[in-house]
This record gives sequence, structure tokens and C-alpha cells, in this order.
Amino acid sequence: MVDHERSAFEGWTHDASILPIEAFPHWQNKFTRDAVLLQQRWKTWHRGDFLAQAQTILDQIARQGPLGSRDVGKQEKRSSGGWWDWHPSKTALAYLWRTGHIAVTRRNGFSKV
Repeated sequence: MVDHERSAFEGWTHDASILPIEAFPHWQNKFTRDAVLLQQRWKTWHRGDFLAQAQTILDQIARQGPLGSRDVGKQEKRSSGGWWDWHPSKTALAYLWRTGHIAVTRRNGFSKV
């Protein structure tokens, strides 16, 4: 789904959910809470220092526009370690989305852009 009118946003509840844009300001507390939780949880769960990649990802999006996980961290080792074995840049991308710093603009199949 592509929302050309920008009347909705994709947020993380217990799964990815499409919500009306009017709800976005009410998510600020969740974004703040998730930032703390994810920094603690993902520091040991995912490999590499994803927080160090956050600004790099934001800069790359500013230069190139919407990006997916395939577009970031190309120099980082990719693993075949399973669904959740994310490289640091993919983890940073997910962190920035889950904390409200970036938004999903569309999906290519299952992949967020």
C-alpha cells in the first residue's frame, strides 16, 4: 500500500499496523519508551553497534530518499544466520522506524521502504 495522501502511518503494536496520521502525536510516549527498551534489548540481541549507524542511515536517506534494508550497510557482513540476524545498519533502520525518526513510505512485498 502506498498512501499518497499521507493520511496514515505504519506503527509497531504487536505487529505492523496501519494507523490514522491523527494518532501520530499520541505515539510520542511510545517512541520514547521504545528507544530505551530497544537500546537495552538490541545491544546484546543484534550484532554490531547499531546506534553508531543511526546517523549514517539518516544521512543516507536525506541524500538518496526512501531506502530499505537491502540499500543500507552494503559494506557490512551479511549473514545467513536466520530471520533475526540483522546487520547493524538494518538494525539501525528498524530502530529509527520504531522510535518515530523515520516512517515507512511503502512496502515492496514484505520489505519496508
